[in-house]
Amino acid sequence: MTASLLGVAGIALPTAAATTVSRKARNSKENPRSNTSVAINANEKLATVTMAQAAGARPVITVNYGSGTAQEAADWVRYANITKGYGINHWEIGNEVFGNGHYGTGWEYDTHADKSPHAYANAAMEYITAMKAVDPSIRVGVVLTTPGFWPDGEVGSEDSGDWNDVVLSTVGGRADFGIFHWYPYTDSTTEAEMLTRPPTAASVVEAFRADLDRHDATNTEIFVTELNGGKPRNTQAQALWAADAYLSLAAAGVHNATWWNVHNGSGGTATDVTGATDYNDEGLLSNGSGNEPAAQTPFRAYYGI
Repeated sequence: MTASLLGVAGIALPTAAATTVSRKARNSKENPRSNTSVAINANEKLATVTMAQAAGARPVITVNYGSGTAQEAADWVRYANITKGYGINHWEIGNEVFGNGHYGTGWEYDTHADKSPHAYANAAMEYITAMKAVDPSIRVGVVLTTPGFWPDGEVGSEDSGDWNDVVLSTVGGRADFGIFHWYPYTDSTTEAEMLTRPPTAASVVEAFRADLDRHDATNTEIFVTELNGGKPRNTQAQALWAADAYLSLAAAGVHNATWWNVHNGSGGTATDVTGATDYNDEGLLSNGSGNEPAAQTPFRAYYGI
């Protein structure tokens, strides 16, 4: 689960999470990283929506592209909005699909024989059509790359352009929002350097908007459905980064910014320049793992947002 607090509050909920593949109401889920299958209850999954809406948040649902179909996504819309009456408005097609190995490096599960941006674009059109046939009021977003970050600018051997140009040349303004993730740091980024990064959002968003405009998608909204500031992740510096990042993205015209994530888990402890303990946890709230404080304890980024 990720937390979004820009514009109207929202919570991103996957029907297929970043590293898992779920199967709608048929109650089976594959975990491609562990190659195991576990039972999943669709009612339990979408019950989280009730929690989100009770908090005044609007869920953003990620439908399964990696091993799913347009019909499956349409079934999710039907189950969520027609059968259950949740009225979920925002849906995105897949997660970091460009990380499916098409450019050599792969971490996203994708069973399609053709992993190119052209294949994703064609499939996205099918998803949009099928999902909106069930509920025309929904808004559907497509996965794009972050300007200036790999694989932006990479052109596959049989592609006519990079990921964004190929996808947008087919989808154009049919997508209601375009998605990118923003992690403006590397393993070597220092605490002081991290705090200088939020203002760079303006140039990233400007380049992303240029990609959209070039393909007649001038009315397509911009969603940043994952962001995090790097190390230290749980001390006061991260709170400062979070506040600055959200305001910078809002000023640049982003419609939704989503923190990665609510709960994540400890990546080991360290101390920041002030001597405060950092648990290297990308979450807003502790999940109680490792030497972390009690589960649900807010980390500093929570207060920054």
